[in-house]
Amino acid sequence: TDKNPGSCAKREFEAETGLKLEKIITLETKDISGICPSSRQSVQRSRGFLGLLPKPLKLLKPELDSEEFLKIVLVPLKDWLELIEQGHAKDAMAICSTYMALRKLGRLKLVP
Repeated sequence: TDKNPGSCAKREFEAETGLKLEKIITLETKDISGICPSSRQSVQRSRGFLGLLPKPLKLLKPELDSEEFLKIVLVPLKDWLELIEQGHAKDAMAICSTYMALRKLGRLKLVP
């Protein structure tokens, strides 16, 4: 079995979505080891990854388990950020991952 979390995340993403990734980047930094989705609910941390899609997109056949159901919905980043800012996004893990990915890509800079 593969013990590399990034390789595992890439393989699972591709298998379940049918979207081929060009590259995967960890969202962990030297200061942040994993993302804690809710400090009130859990002390466990999840590993966040940023998957970069190639242009043009490469589609594979999804390989879902019998108990899995997945529908892909592509949302422009601008629209997703508006949903977050308007309070319509409720998944703290998705919100945290979005901002960590933007920072990793250099598209979000923190003001000192």
